[in-house]
Amino acid sequence: MSPKKTVELLGLLIVFTFTHSSNAQTNITADLGQDVILPCTVPNNKITAAEWRRSDQDPEYVLFYRDGHLDPDSQHPSYQNRVDLQDKEMKDGDVSLILKNVTMEDNGTFECWVHQGRKKELISTINLEVVEPGDQDGDTGDGGNKDGVLVIFSPPLVTAVMFMFVIGHVGSVIYHERRPRH
Repeated sequence: MSPKKTVELLGLLIVFTFTHSSNAQTNITADLGQDVILPCTVPNNKITAAEWRRSDQDPEYVLFYRDGHLDPDSQHPSYQNRVDLQDKEMKDGDVSLILKNVTMEDNGTFECWVHQGRKKELISTINLEVVEPGDQDGDTGDGGNKDGVLVIFSPPLVTAVMFMFVIGHVGSVIYHERRPRH
């Protein structure tokens, strides 16, 4: 394969990866009463507002954050004083949601939306399953970690790993194409 074709394929793969990883869907299981973090990260950190929603509720807002403040007026009452952003400064595009003291009513699908100027975009969808402690066939609900840390492979991490793999492969192909033959 020629270096030009390889670079073209790399470009297509990068575009495909970023367009198909932006709206990731993640499944999380949490024990009843546990605090849980619902991950959401945006590659571009020029975020003007962040919102978390559940479309099956009215009002549908779990959290709305703009201008450095939470907006409790449009928030569903069951989430008042139970939710916050992991990083209120939204550094590095982190708009992950902390959901405290999960209840059985929290079972469902959460959507993370961000506003970047006038543009509003769905970033991730989280399916949360709340279970009674011990109902996970020996699983502690912490991703297998005894220290209680929930480990999730986020779309940006998967994208970064794929990108590094592709760069390595392209570099190898270019190196072998240009290497003098004996």
